Amino acid sequence: MKNVMRCYQILLVIIFFLPSTTSAYSVSPSIVTLQSSGSGASAFMRLQNNAILPVALEFTLHQHTKDIDGKSVIGAEATDDFIIYPHQVILIPGDEAAVQLMWIGEPDIAFEKAFTIVTHQVQIPQQDKAEPEISGGIQLDVKVLINYEGRIYVTPKGATHKVVVLDAKNRLYPAAKDAPNIAEAQMVEVMLSNQGTAHRSLANTSLVFTPISASGVKLKQQNIYIKASDVPAMKPHLLAGTQRRLLLTRPDNLPIGAFEVILSDPSSKLK
Repeated sequence: MKNVMRCYQILLVIIFFLPSTTSAYSVSPSIVTLQSSGSGASAFMRLQNNAILPVALEFTLHQHTKDIDGKSVIGAEATDDFIIYPHQVILIPGDEAAVQLMWIGEPDIAFEKAFTIVTHQVQIPQQDKAEPEISGGIQLDVKVLINYEGRIYVTPKGATHKVVVLDAKNRLYPAAKDAPNIAEAQMVEVMLSNQGTAHRSLANTSLVFTPISASGVKLKQQNIYIKASDVPAMKPHLLAGTQRRLLLTRPDNLPIGAFEVILSDPSSKLK
């Protein structure tokens, strides 16, 4: 039994410290934007095998969306909406290949559609070899297969994003049941909506909190900026026609009372 446990420990060490060069390949670009019609409905992905062994790759496509908290949701298979050529590729060490990706779905779409493309590494069958028996142990045959996930946006002509703040309100976040000594947290819930026809990256945006006086005057000189990098749910792209809920701790320097929240580029100045 000790020998078996020792073998499992060795297996874990091999998995965690296996050199990346034994199975490393690259796929670029990770984000592909296609037009819904015309010459822009086709693009190429570049594959490169940086490993010391051949790799076999194949592709799957699914509709892509996100839930209200920004978590990815895998949708229905979308293979019939695309042509991928070649659909399967075998790359020898140091080899490169280009794979064509073409949209053949509905050419007249009202808003941008998002898809996930996954590059799967599949095991290459090998001829069985007669191996000598190993006395007092087991033989380990470790194979690490790597998958890469990319994003495809199919965009109609003239598509653009329009992200607005639908609502911003105080919210009392209950104390955790396993930590009764910690007081309820004062939170702010902000609801974003992309009312446009294309996705928008929120990576370079900020939430701008503006206090409002008792007489209804916006106190812009007291604006508080919170970068998207400090709000995890803002990091994923906001897809066309979707909403995003942000829950964050109420800023310490935000005065008691009413406030307004807008989405702004951190380099811009409010007037």
